[in-house]
Amino acid sequence: MKVVVIGAQWGDEGKGKIVDYLAEDAKYVVRYAGGPNAGHTIVVDGKQFALHQVPSGILYPNKSVFLGAGMVIDPEALFNELQMLKDNGIDWEGRVFISDRAHIILPGYRQMDKDRDASRKRPIGTTGRGIGIAYSEKAHRDGLRLADLDWPEKMAEYDGENLAYLNKYKDKLIEMRVDLTAKMYEYRNENILFEGAQGAMLDIDSGTYPYVSSGASCSAGAATGCGIGPKDLDKILGVFKAYQTRVGNGPMPTEFNNE
Repeated sequence: MKVVVIGAQWGDEGKGKIVDYLAEDAKYVVRYAGGPNAGHTIVVDGKQFALHQVPSGILYPNKSVFLGAGMVIDPEALFNELQMLKDNGIDWEGRVFISDRAHIILPGYRQMDKDRDASRKRPIGTTGRGIGIAYSEKAHRDGLRLADLDWPEKMAEYDGENLAYLNKYKDKLIEMRVDLTAKMYEYRNENILFEGAQGAMLDIDSGTYPYVSSGASCSAGAATGCGIGPKDLDKILGVFKAYQTRVGNGPMPTEFNNE
């Protein structure tokens, strides 16, 4: 069974709790889009885990998790998150894998993200974590993927702070790197849970553009971000909440304006 869990509004609907509940019956949990966003907060035995890039299935000791091709990865934030898990008794090593087609957020992207939003006449309200810049570099065909980390010609394009940053994390990232499409085919008869980011109304194509995220947060992103066919998805679960909210700027049909 292949099940996709998406936020059906603007995110923050409580997807993490649903994913955590369903992960018990899945063998693998895959996140297919987004980056170091606000993420999912899970409480286990009274202990709170704030997960930004790592799928919440990692909290189960017998599950493997994958960061998909549709994601943009901040290595520093990722390894801080993994250290947090280790400090809290979660043995993640050998259970966290990253698609070789996922893109990397470089250090300078964070400030570029903030500067670009500040220069807009109508700011979007970005998180300032470099996510939009990484996706735009990907679209420009100038991005850096995990697959490129041991490609000398590509790495020769980087120097200074960026190169030092990449060299710090390169070996660790290569150890976690996989061909996700091949893995999804290998595990085609297993129960796999696909975890979205944000909500459908923040999808880059079908959301309230331009006040959206930069990735595919709708259910179709599970196919494109994980290298599987859409007909291989058995169920899609949309998570709603009764009292709607949205983070950042943009229209909202039930907005209060204090008038």
